[in-house]
Amino acid sequence: MRWLIDGHLDLAWNALSWGRDITLDLDRLNRDEVGMTDHPSRGRATTTLPEMRRAGIVVCQATLLARVKPEARRPEGHARNSLDFANQEIASAAARGQLAYYELLERRGLLQMIRTSSDLDTHWERFTTGSHDEPIGYILAMEGADPIVEPSQAVEWWNLGLRSVNLAHYGKSRYAVGTGDDGALSREGVQLLKEFEQLGMILDATHLSDTSFYQALDIFHGPVLASHNNCRALVPDGRQFGVATPTAQSTTSSTAIDCGFFASICRHESTTLARAPRTRNRTS
Repeated sequence: MRWLIDGHLDLAWNALSWGRDITLDLDRLNRDEVGMTDHPSRGRATTTLPEMRRAGIVVCQATLLARVKPEARRPEGHARNSLDFANQEIASAAARGQLAYYELLERRGLLQMIRTSSDLDTHWERFTTGSHDEPIGYILAMEGADPIVEPSQAVEWWNLGLRSVNLAHYGKSRYAVGTGDDGALSREGVQLLKEFEQLGMILDATHLSDTSFYQALDIFHGPVLASHNNCRALVPDGRQFGVATPTAQSTTSSTAIDCGFFASICRHESTTLARAPRTRNRTS
């Protein structure tokens, strides 16, 4: 079997917002949703922990996903699976709840947080050479940085295990502009990238608009990846990288990547996921 790292999975959002028990077999989960009418995606879940194990997923980037969109006020109110919250404090609390779910899965022996490169090496060795019943490793990622209520709070999230962050998801966040719009980083976004450099946080360039993307690469000198991106030559949409956009470290789709890919980013110039040097060559 080819052992893999999956670059991006919204596991906690599926569990908490969709009510999906990701510890079940995938077929069982989808059968349980037959007859549910709240969303067309019911009965079409794409993965669960047992499915990941069968596919040879040793490690994934597991996300925290909560956005600030106070303007998103539907007449019927907010659906449970909505990503949008009224302010950053609420979004931050929602993200903490998603982290709590991952921690509970750790207590059951189903997941194992990866904080450092040595954690990655140790976990990979145990999973791939043993009986293959080790917990699946996860690197904690944040899709859209709104749950970081201010740049100085980045260190708190780092201490909780966060290692990779997208600045924006769809539209504007406090820090940058994402898919479906275009614009520059905010002043707070520039400050947040400085915090990331000090911590060694990985900047995930996925979803950044063109202007925010190039500005981020100009000012950020820490590790960069694009966890689930394609190029516009293949998928002609603003969500993807343009012709001039560096793509050497982007995945070709939102599917799995191998260990060497992620390790090469996480350990650039012998650094670790735990602490990066204050200055280094840009990895993008």
